[in-house]
Amino acid sequence: MPNRPPLPVEQHTDPSNFVRAILFVVVPYASLAALWILISDQVVSSLFTDPTNIVIASTLKGWFFVGITGALLTLLLRRLINNIEHQQNAEREARKIADQAVKDLENERTQLRSLLDTTPDLIWLKDPDGIYLSCNKRFEAFYGASEKTIIGKTDFDFTDSKTAEFFRANDRAAQEADGPRSNEEWLTFISDGHCEFALTTKSPMRDSTGKLIGILGVARDITQYHELQERFSVAFNASPAGISLSSVDEGLYLDVNPRYAELLGWSREELLGRSSSEVKLWPTPEARNRWRDQLKVAGRFQDYLTEWRRRDGSLLTISLSAEIITLSRQPYILTFALDISERKRAETSIFQLEQRLATAFRAAPVAACITRLHDGKLVDVNEQLLREYAWTRADLLGKTTLEAGLWGSEEDREQMVEILKRDGKISDFESIGVGRDGRRRQISI
Repeated sequence: MPNRPPLPVEQHTDPSNFVRAILFVVVPYASLAALWILISDQVVSSLFTDPTNIVIASTLKGWFFVGITGALLTLLLRRLINNIEHQQNAEREARKIADQAVKDLENERTQLRSLLDTTPDLIWLKDPDGIYLSCNKRFEAFYGASEKTIIGKTDFDFTDSKTAEFFRANDRAAQEADGPRSNEEWLTFISDGHCEFALTTKSPMRDSTGKLIGILGVARDITQYHELQERFSVAFNASPAGISLSSVDEGLYLDVNPRYAELLGWSREELLGRSSSEVKLWPTPEARNRWRDQLKVAGRFQDYLTEWRRRDGSLLTISLSAEIITLSRQPYILTFALDISERKRAETSIFQLEQRLATAFRAAPVAACITRLHDGKLVDVNEQLLREYAWTRADLLGKTTLEAGLWGSEEDREQMVEILKRDGKISDFESIGVGRDGRRRQISI
């Protein structure tokens, strides 16, 4: 920091005060003496004519003068001494206060210096012409030089002209704005060559009269934050899910990733600054409000199924996962959208196929059953099998085909299973089937 002149630690008595104090004694004494001599001589001359009496009166007058002036002189000297002692005490107190002020100032200076040198931020001060006035230890590491070496020099003395001019331009911008100006920049430390991504803030510094002292700079290392932001940006843009950041109440888009824009058939630029209502995303305003209100209560959602409308008017089946997050003390909705339209169509097709197969299975004109391959447990049987073998559904389900006595022999089932495992299918496999009444019949599987 700039050196400040020390406070005065000793004060001396003003010589003019001494002269005034002496005159304060001498003048009254001389004035009284002159007045006494003048008046007393006239009084004696008027009262006495005899020389002897005049001598006696003059002697008495002299002794009286000595007594009176002695008392007066004593009083004046005592007052002078008291004044001198009072002034000396005042000077001692002033010296004590000055000494304490110097001590306090040095402590403050030491604490400030310690604070500046222990902070992880780079801190420096330049004059309006870009000449360094002060810096801390971290800034010394940046330029690989001591503060003593840096003071009195400019950025052009330590770095290339392009970088120095960049720094100088930011100094001027802060000075012209008459307020803080921030920018992000990579800083390469001359001391060891490592780089840091820094958030640099520069502010004009003025004295008590408003005169510009210089530009105060503070640079904070935000490398980890920057790298995290970069990784998030990569994940955000490459995510297979559509991601959006929007306001809670209006649904105003602050950001969307490419997949989100692609899902809806809009460009990112067309969506930013508009609301989901403006692009008619939800089938009805009530659908969006219902989802928002439930999200406000729960705080987050996973796999919330709904329909969204694309730009061309077609509808998508969407699985939404969302959470209310806080940025700059404001709530926003972070939404992840997966298009499951194809999956829902496939699920519908599979369900319909299963329904048709189940209908065909139950209505088949031949006896049919569904069993587990490894143990033969019956999963389902059709009506024709129940009629032919005289069983009820409750009699068979949950049992194996051997337990139900449907096979003539266990060897036949084992042979059928071997063929299925080998070929994946079986056709025209002849065996014996046994009904509830014990009647054996020739069957083809």
